Amino acid sequence: MIYFDNASTTVPYKEVLDVFNKESINNFANPSSLHALGMKNDFNILKIKNNILKLFKLSSNTYDIVFTSGATESNNLALRGYCNLNKNKGKHIISTSIEHESILNPLKKLEQEGFKVTYLKVNQDGLIDLNEFKNAITNETILVSIMGINNEVGNILNCDEIAKIIKNYPKCKFHSDLVQAIGKENINYSNFDMFTLTSHKIHGLKGVGALVFKKNVRIEPIIYGGEQQNNLRSGTIDYPNIASFYEALNITLRNQEKNHLKVKMLHDYLYDELLKINEIELNSKKDWSPYIISFSLKNKKASVLIEALSNEEIYVNGVSACNSKKNEPSYVLKTFNKSDFLALNSIRVSLSEFNTLDEGKIFIEKLIKNINILKG
Repeated sequence: MIYFDNASTTVPYKEVLDVFNKESINNFANPSSLHALGMKNDFNILKIKNNILKLFKLSSNTYDIVFTSGATESNNLALRGYCNLNKNKGKHIISTSIEHESILNPLKKLEQEGFKVTYLKVNQDGLIDLNEFKNAITNETILVSIMGINNEVGNILNCDEIAKIIKNYPKCKFHSDLVQAIGKENINYSNFDMFTLTSHKIHGLKGVGALVFKKNVRIEPIIYGGEQQNNLRSGTIDYPNIASFYEALNITLRNQEKNHLKVKMLHDYLYDELLKINEIELNSKKDWSPYIISFSLKNKKASVLIEALSNEEIYVNGVSACNSKKNEPSYVLKTFNKSDFLALNSIRVSLSEFNTLDEGKIFIEKLIKNINILKG
């Protein structure tokens, strides 16, 4: 099996499963309970929060964490939870046209509720035009939400420069969806007032994510119930999954540089080989994130090729996993001025440190074979 769909989800580390199993058996109590077992888990969650902030080089005096079910909930909490509570300060939001749908759809809902949203495009280098951003931001702007790395094509957005501009607007907060960036690029986490991460993209388990936020950022809950997590996210707190999430994050960040070098070698081999294939057009640039390569078939349906590769136990995806069954042109690729056909027939190869050069060679061989079969 060759698994090249790591931007959709990753195989869990063995250590993550070990932590989850151990804590599920030994520390299964509800952290909200008043007895000793529950209070122990509550204390352990506080320790994990502080340790995660240390990994990000952030102070627990300045930042806090709310654990969620994953990135979609974290993004909704950041956008809706912040904007609805702070609309008296202004009703303008800035984002980009290439965000994940867990950003774009909450923004659409906020627009229906009276907010104005400016969607910035990115240029062909995958960057935001800083002059365009400066023209867009005003004293009415209360939130900017810009992702770290795009999940379809892998362009790395210029968040450092954006953060410097935002500092001139005290009412405005900066949120970033860092799901595809955590453990893959060096990030100055202190640039952000809020940022999103999720466990299953970094070899953790599904069902747990987090929103990291500055304590001076006021957020209202979007889920109501027993008022857990300082009334920011009601629901029984899943301590074993949170403990396993921390383990995944710890391993990922500890090995970030080594993993990046390994993935870059495989990425560059694949990129150079894909350039030689006349029947495809590359959508990603070589100096973008080495973890993602997007290309489109010029004359054939990508879905047919994906199925053919899958039959040979080679697993790639079209666009993002969240959109792959819609049979619509990729809105991300349309932003990069790709035709409807190319945007509809794209394939995403997404890598992890578990992938090898031998897998890459087999993939290229099978890819060419199946393209030739499609050509007849």
